[in-house]
Amino acid sequence: MRLRIVFGFVVVLLGLGTAVSAQNSVDLRSQQTGIRNQGNQNTCTHFAAIAAIEAAYLRRGIRVDLSESFARSAIKTMWLTRWTNVAAGTAAQTENQLAYAGGGTATETLKLLSSGIKVPTERDWPYRDRYTVNDDPRVANRWNAPFWQSQRTMNDFNLTSGIWPREALEAPRYYAGTGYTDISFANGVNAAIRQIEGQLAQNREVTGGFTNGNGVIRTAGSRDTILVDDCPGGCPPAGHAMLLVGYDKTDPNPANHYFIAKNSWGVSNGATRSDGFTYLTYAFMRGNLVNAGYITGVVEPKPWREAAFVGRWNIIFDGHRGVIDINKVPGVMTSVTKFRDDLQDRRIGTYFDANGTAYRVNGAMSGNRIRFYIDKDNPNARYDTLTGRTFDYTLTEDASFASGQHRDTDGKVYGGYMWRDDVDAPQAPARVSGIDWQRAQGTWDVHTGAGGPVSTVELRYDPAQGQPRILEGSVLYDTTMPRTRNQRSFVFARGQREIGMFHAMSWDANRAVGRIAYGPAATLVPAVFIKR
Repeated sequence: MRLRIVFGFVVVLLGLGTAVSAQNSVDLRSQQTGIRNQGNQNTCTHFAAIAAIEAAYLRRGIRVDLSESFARSAIKTMWLTRWTNVAAGTAAQTENQLAYAGGGTATETLKLLSSGIKVPTERDWPYRDRYTVNDDPRVANRWNAPFWQSQRTMNDFNLTSGIWPREALEAPRYYAGTGYTDISFANGVNAAIRQIEGQLAQNREVTGGFTNGNGVIRTAGSRDTILVDDCPGGCPPAGHAMLLVGYDKTDPNPANHYFIAKNSWGVSNGATRSDGFTYLTYAFMRGNLVNAGYITGVVEPKPWREAAFVGRWNIIFDGHRGVIDINKVPGVMTSVTKFRDDLQDRRIGTYFDANGTAYRVNGAMSGNRIRFYIDKDNPNARYDTLTGRTFDYTLTEDASFASGQHRDTDGKVYGGYMWRDDVDAPQAPARVSGIDWQRAQGTWDVHTGAGGPVSTVELRYDPAQGQPRILEGSVLYDTTMPRTRNQRSFVFARGQREIGMFHAMSWDANRAVGRIAYGPAATLVPAVFIKR
């Protein structure tokens, strides 16, 4: 046994990860952000976990209101079910969950928000207190209905129904925990309660999961004496989660000892005191508490560039056309897959070919680069498998296009590109206003850095077609994807096989500035085309 002095009182440390407080009261209410209201959604677990993260940032001097909607939808969309439940099936069956559904536990939510999933602010994704059939008729189907057993059906809703705001996937800053620890219930609920007291004494809020959030209201005549007590014979099951932010055992009568909880039912729901907090008796805790946990720190707020890949993408490679649904950032579910299945999480999503056949997609992401694998011989690839065609793509700055190359299993390398489902599809455009293609004809040098040009292209304009063609030996550059007035992209192709892409952010008759992905590396790098 060791003794440690914390803020003027004694905390007894009983081995690694276990702390028991000798202090009779701890109050962290002043270190909390505002009381929230989850409304008509089953999202108490996400509110409790987000409240814990917000409090940790507030102690660092950062007051932030984080998006519970993002936390809920990211966890559900990026979820992976137990591998043994889907291993015998096909890639066409659902392996994740419905983005608008609630549920889960606060401990699991907090663990995932501390092991890969990050959260933007409420401004990036404002909370809605209800989601009904008036928003989308498909929500008439419960989250576990057979309707959702098709992965394509699930993705149609999760990725294309407007659930995910693009702003939330491309926010300037994201927030998360750095580590998570469970409160152990191995020695019973009383021992768990003592551990919770110890963590609160160290300025760490604890999420609590309860079999019921409603107990018997006990009061001495005024609102500020309200206590939520256990029901005689036990409260009926109706799971709930709250954030525990303090406790008080100073009353001579143990029946009046309580924990202070930050609930998500608003500041006045019949069970709160005038400060908006809920006061739970120790009897209520002993009768209803089933899980608890806490975070050990928070990350420095920063961009989460990989989140911009989440969505439905149309893809063309080596003449093949299909759809790739990227529903997750690989690695964010490792804390789940390692615990349940002893598997590394490398899942990215699902590829559907032109015939609708499904293939699981695994790989890795780093910043604006993605490497993924599609294996036609192993369509229902396990979460950790990396076999088949290897794709290396780079995302453009506006997160709408990506291009690069893929290597077939025979070693041959081809180019390809993909674009978000919610932007214009590739097409041969009419003449773009503001660019005099007739004058633009001629030889252009391609510069990608210091020194001389890395290659030369020849541009020819066919007035009959109303579009330019760029020639480089046998390589044809087809114009595609009209954007704004002087923005356009060129897909580099040899015959029917795409081998790269140039995205021009500005273009005139003598100069084009943008980014190019071309050649063996297929890395998207800054480029300038200058006419000779």
